Amino acid sequence: MKLTIYGAPRTKKNHGYVAVTTDKLGRKRRTHQPSKAWQKWAKTAVIETSTEDRDVFGVSWGAIQISVPVNCCAIFYCDRKSRTGKPISDAVGHYQGLADLLERRGIVADDCWIVSWDGSRVRYDKDNPRVEVELVPVEES
Repeated sequence: MKLTIYGAPRTKKNHGYVAVTTDKLGRKRRTHQPSKAWQKWAKTAVIETSTEDRDVFGVSWGAIQISVPVNCCAIFYCDRKSRTGKPISDAVGHYQGLADLLERRGIVADDCWIVSWDGSRVRYDKDNPRVEVELVPVEES
């Protein structure tokens, strides 16, 4: 299944913060929250798939969440560069953020079904930031 997620990809954990809330009994609780940039991306990113890829797993992904082991090959086209002129490449942070986005949007039942990231890369495209994703079932031994 091939997906394109439009919008500048963001990492979830690099700029997280601690939120303090009060429970029903008046006790203060501290919880770690994902970065605000990731939260915005998770809400506003547009996910598109081609018609022929909608039933790779035997059913439309909109009708059922993927719950088999998959390889996620993701090409992250970021809109920013580091000071060295290369794309910002916190690859692991991008993997975690994408996996959580796919789970939150109902594409995978649980991000633990993503068992490998073979072929994934971080690239630069200022004018069209996006993530091109290919989810392929894998057999685990």
